[in-house]
Amino acid sequence: MSSEAREILFELAMSIDPQHSTRNLLANCVPLFIRRLGCAAGAVFDMETGHPVRLFAVPRVLEPDLGMIDALSDCRDRASVASLDAASETASETASDAETEPEMTLTTYVDRHGRTGYIWHFSCDMALVLLRQRPFEESFALDLSSVVVRLGQALEQIGDRRKLKARHKFQVLLTGISAELVQVSSTDVDSVVEHALETLGGFVGADRSLIFQWPNNDGTTNCTHEWCAPGVMPHKETLQALPQESLPQWKGKLEHLECAYIPRVDELTHRAQAGSGGADVEDAKSLLLLPEADHGRLTFLLVLSWSRSATDFDRDMIPLVQLAGDIMSDALSRAKAAAELHESVERTHLALNGADLGMWDWHIPTGRVVFNERWAEMFGYALDEIAPNLSTWEKLVHSDDMPGVEDVLTAHLEGKTDYYETEHRVRHKCGDWIWVLDRGRVTERDVDGNPIRACGTHLDITERKKSDGAIRRALDGVVNVIGLTVEYRDPYTAGHQRRVADLARAIALKMELPEVTVKAIHVAGVIHDLGKVAVPSEILTKPGKLTEKEFSLIMEHPQVGFDIIKDLEFPWDVAHIVLQHHERLDGSGYPRGLKMDEILLEARILTVADVVEAMATHRPYRPSLGLEEALAEILRERGTFYDPDVVDACIRLFHSEEYSLADV
Repeated sequence: MSSEAREILFELAMSIDPQHSTRNLLANCVPLFIRRLGCAAGAVFDMETGHPVRLFAVPRVLEPDLGMIDALSDCRDRASVASLDAASETASETASDAETEPEMTLTTYVDRHGRTGYIWHFSCDMALVLLRQRPFEESFALDLSSVVVRLGQALEQIGDRRKLKARHKFQVLLTGISAELVQVSSTDVDSVVEHALETLGGFVGADRSLIFQWPNNDGTTNCTHEWCAPGVMPHKETLQALPQESLPQWKGKLEHLECAYIPRVDELTHRAQAGSGGADVEDAKSLLLLPEADHGRLTFLLVLSWSRSATDFDRDMIPLVQLAGDIMSDALSRAKAAAELHESVERTHLALNGADLGMWDWHIPTGRVVFNERWAEMFGYALDEIAPNLSTWEKLVHSDDMPGVEDVLTAHLEGKTDYYETEHRVRHKCGDWIWVLDRGRVTERDVDGNPIRACGTHLDITERKKSDGAIRRALDGVVNVIGLTVEYRDPYTAGHQRRVADLARAIALKMELPEVTVKAIHVAGVIHDLGKVAVPSEILTKPGKLTEKEFSLIMEHPQVGFDIIKDLEFPWDVAHIVLQHHERLDGSGYPRGLKMDEILLEARILTVADVVEAMATHRPYRPSLGLEEALAEILRERGTFYDPDVVDACIRLFHSEEYSLADV
């Protein structure tokens, strides 16, 4: 290499000062490169956007509009440059490493005028383009590339400083936005969010910043917040109830919940048509779209729009803008949740007052209980007379009721039931006993499943209990009248229904069945032979063996009894218990030949009680067979005619001497 060539390269290298701004560096270096290297023209080219950053030409050698622009067009049309576009993303990933030399590629070509073009593409997505009438010597071109590398390094350092400074400013801005929104009240959140949009939009140089939300499940969206730069017309009022399909510019991105930066809206293949009823983005030159989702469903969209001119937004800043969107989305979500909670509390308060409910809220580890005023009033106290702890309630509950209440409550606290519900008595301040319906559930558990908090209500049901008692006494009276009616027609079996009912109830208690089941069995037992009113009295009182025809009439009495009472509104299914009390497990019974679980448990219990009582007592057509024979009968047919569990309970009942038919 000649001394002159070395001197040129040294001069070019020394002209590169990374302390300059990008504009000054290019203004100083590129004209020097063109002049000292004898080039016709040169440019610095933005490879990401496809637009020149600066154009340079040597006077009287080549006009920029005819030479430089043609050369750049040739450059972009070549496949080699297209490949550089794809590679630039990989190169930019390592650009932040100051110890690594920036990746650079050199491409040469000959344009339509026979000039040789040199394109040095830097990892910062910029390229230096030089046009020369004659090509450089190969060795000189390689040495020149090492100098150009220094230019690329300087450009990258300047860009890094600029980005770092911008990121720092943005982080300060985010801190301010976050501080304003973190504790904003639900009443002030809209104005604070709009101020945040103004701050954000002004910082990035946008003309409009908007927030879209999806408040409903119908897929439509509303523009809920908007800021516009001075001189920019607002669009918020026209951007309401928009179906997602009306946003074709970004529909695909939204469906995948992806951020989208559109630097040139007019280059989109599919654009919203004027008058389509969709979002009016006709004035948008560039767009940045940042969606937010809740459980995979789009709920929030931050849009930055540049309407006066397109922008080449720094993509490295997009995560920070996304963070700003997250902060605003969280603030709006918190405000919405707070408003919904306030509304829910008001509705609950109205519901409790309207339903006349006393409310309790129990912090289980400490035993502290918060009662409302209605709870205190229910038992004759003022709220300030009630100690806010569990012992207050425990002292007021009737001692006879407390064991049952504790059993139900413990089962729920242990997670065995979905909720807690009991009816028990509570002492009024005046000394009277108040019946309450106590309902509640655990609302919070720790990581080990231990209960932390439970909430519930008390409802005064004293009048209902009195009414229920009167109705029950009246119902018992009606049932007893029905039973006596049968016994008057069949004096030889007087007391049979009452004895069967009592034995059936004793068996049910031995089996530890629920109280409601025990009551149903007893009522059905008292009237189980009601259907015999349709049987002629001479057959019922006949001392000898019945004929086949006479017995067929007897076999109709379960169906007749069912038909008589099926329309009565008993609290239990008494009609079907009566209908099935002569059915057998193997299907040999009557009237319908039911088998196994087709027969109600209550009817299976009544069957065993009926057989034992009938065999152990005197009948018109035979003397008593005795209790032992009756028990032997049910043991013989255990599992064939009679339910094994019922038989076992009946045997235990008599063998333990807990029960005697003579006592009835």
